[in-house]
Order: sequence, then structure tokens, then C-alpha cells
Amino acid sequence: MNNDFLSDDRTDNTLLLPYSYDAEQTVIGAALIEPASLSLILEHINAEYFYDKKFGDVFLVILSLYASGTPADAVTVLAGCLKANIFPNETAGREFIASLMRSVPSAKNVESYCKIVAEKYYLRSLLYVCRDIQAEIAAGSGVDAEKILEF
Repeated sequence: MNNDFLSDDRTDNTLLLPYSYDAEQTVIGAALIEPASLSLILEHINAEYFYDKKFGDVFLVILSLYASGTPADAVTVLAGCLKANIFPNETAGREFIASLMRSVPSAKNVESYCKIVAEKYYLRSLLYVCRDIQAEIAAGSGVDAEKILEF
């Protein structure tokens, strides 16, 4: 599943936001199958860069394990995810983590996938700023155009 744009169900369904399911999935999968890739991943992205909340949540579990000195593998990540209530049950968690690990064409290309995730995050961030500016202008709250342009 490769979605370059998804509607943002959290706000306005008419706004399509940039997003790459495949890149997000592959980054998490690479961190699981090649733990040494995590330091490279962290050079480019952090948990908030993931559009898919579940990916961000799993990434936070991986980071927590890494910070505590515990290896982040399928078993430890599943346990952390279950403890954090990310999955409704163990079976769903196993299936999700297995799919992440199967999705990785090559952990050697993780930097490229990180760049895609980061680019989509930056584009979404720009859209959020534009939406906020538009809302301020539409509200007629006496917005100073010069101040907006300075931003």
C-alpha cells in the first residue's frame, strides 16, 4: 500500500496530506531486522515524523528499549507494544510486527526511506502552517499581512 496523500481524519477530510506508508513501514522494519540502523534512522527522523500513529508508537517503543540498553527485536518490541496497549491483543501485535519485518526490501537503503518520511513530514508541517494562516485570515482577526510574510 503506497499512499502519497491521505486525508487527515483528525481535522478536515478535504485536506489531503503527504504520506508514504511504504517508507514509514520500511523504516520501522529496518530498525527491527538491523538494530544497528537505528542510529542512522535517528539522524533523520523521530517519532513525530510518522503520519501513521501506530508506526510512531512502535518507534517510541523501539527507542525506549534502545535507551534502556535492551535489544529491540520482534519479541521485546512486541512485549513493549502490548504493555503500551498499542495492539488490541498479542496476535494482532505479532501480525503487525511480522508484516513490518517482511516489508523491508533492504536495510541498506534505510537512509533513503528516512528521507522520504522526513520529506513527507516537512510537507505536512507546511500544510498545517498554511491552514493555520488561512484560518486566521478567514476569522478576520486583524492579521497583519506583513507579519505573516515575515514568517
